[in-house]
Amino acid sequence: MVKVIAVANQKGGCGKTTTSINLSASLSFLGKKVLLIDLDPQAHSSIGLGVNPEELEQSLFDVFDEDGKDVDISDVIVKGYKNLDLAPAQVILSAIEQKLSGIKGRESKLAEKIKTLKNAYDYVIIDCPPSLGLLTFNALCAADEVLVPVEPSFFSLHGLKKLLETVALVREVTGRAITTHSVITMFDRRTKHSRELVEDIKNFFGDNNLSVIVRKNIKLQEAAQAGKPITEFDKNSLGFKDYMQVAVEIMERCGRDDIPSISSFLAKEDPSPFSVREEVSGNDVVATATTVAIEIQTASRTDVAVSCYPKVVTGGVLFSFCAQEAQCIEIAGDFNNWERKKLNTPGLSETTWTTVVPLSLGVYRYKYVVDDIWVADPANEYRAPNPFGGEDCIFEVS
Repeated sequence: MVKVIAVANQKGGCGKTTTSINLSASLSFLGKKVLLIDLDPQAHSSIGLGVNPEELEQSLFDVFDEDGKDVDISDVIVKGYKNLDLAPAQVILSAIEQKLSGIKGRESKLAEKIKTLKNAYDYVIIDCPPSLGLLTFNALCAADEVLVPVEPSFFSLHGLKKLLETVALVREVTGRAITTHSVITMFDRRTKHSRELVEDIKNFFGDNNLSVIVRKNIKLQEAAQAGKPITEFDKNSLGFKDYMQVAVEIMERCGRDDIPSISSFLAKEDPSPFSVREEVSGNDVVATATTVAIEIQTASRTDVAVSCYPKVVTGGVLFSFCAQEAQCIEIAGDFNNWERKKLNTPGLSETTWTTVVPLSLGVYRYKYVVDDIWVADPANEYRAPNPFGGEDCIFEVS
């Protein structure tokens, strides 16, 4: 029997579309047939799956439209990845509330259309717009479950009471048992503020809060920009692991008895040591085991801190940073969930701080923290912007 899950939160920027896309993709990755309905006129779920709304001949607007047309959801479905289909949106969907003004039963049109799908899917995921208008009300009337993504921010809990009241109203009007769950998204464990707000969210939702916490992960943003779900973009990322666990917990809460083990799906770090392969040419040492190869630089001034490039050695990747007067140097990256790890203190006659991090194959972001100041690796010219306005350094173990 199909389970319909509405992903809703009237607050924008909470990871609603990211959750809709990657929950759908994770369920399909686990072998379930999934339809993602993009009910947001901004069409971000459609774009996030590589569909250009401007090139579509039909969309969900036509499914709702009453002008002499009888269009079912199956007529607008775009075939996506294995087991994952999309019912796309276009900006014209924003006019549907005015279009259906005064139409009897307009709040249950989506539920009626979903019934025509019969048992073609195991799950139907609905990405709701960031409002409590007609479209969201349609989604709630069609849903068996409501998933509320909540990011740990000052305004995260503001307005959620109104959403829960709307869900309660739908229960009363339809007489259907609709269960509400919440999932914490975009969690940054580096900040005390985020950790404190997580407790507030858990207290607000109680047992209805998923035990899984979706961590802030740049790979999720990069996947969306590439028009792919995280299951297709990077199976080694934290985003992949988190949303796979969200999918499993949702299946458990929906009462499914065919839940697969995800241990075989989650990427594991290669326990075998790395082999060192170097090419020496004059004074330049290039680690050929890494795609990003950077020459060792020598400081022309003794008060300038210069790091060596990350280098593959036996046991992992060697990070080093040279600074004469530093009291503490740490490293943080997506390989350790951006938790600071102190480098080994140099000897009395040395100035180079070092550490070896065991890493499997993949592309990584990192930064140094010198006496509590975040510093990009001065020897690594490969950079990418981060959500905080700065840049992270990038290297690849290949």
